[in-house]
Amino acid sequence: MTSLPRPGTPSHGLEHLHCGDVDWDVDPRLADQLLGPDGLRWEQWRERGWLQTVKSGRHRSVHRVTLPGGVYYVKHFRAADRWARWRRRLRGAIARKEWQAAARVRQLGIPTLEVVAVG
Repeated sequence: MTSLPRPGTPSHGLEHLHCGDVDWDVDPRLADQLLGPDGLRWEQWRERGWLQTVKSGRHRSVHRVTLPGGVYYVKHFRAADRWARWRRRLRGAIARKEWQAAARVRQLGIPTLEVVAVG
């Protein structure tokens, strides 16, 4: 993992890292539990029985990860075809949009999920 500065982007306490071919903003207290050199620790979680698929579809999967420090939900967004990949490039990543929306809701004082990583 490589830690990089992210000028001009509000981090909301998250640290910017590059793992594998993905840029991540992650809570520094959880970075080692969530990320390895190649990204999310999917194989490690599977081997230890910590990973459960909650929902899986063509565009998105939701997984529950039970780590020693808590339970986390991972949304994995997929671009189903080349047109979807182009739309994502033009519109921006869905995960980042959800992260920004959750931050806005939290700023309004409305209880909502806490984003600990986005990539």
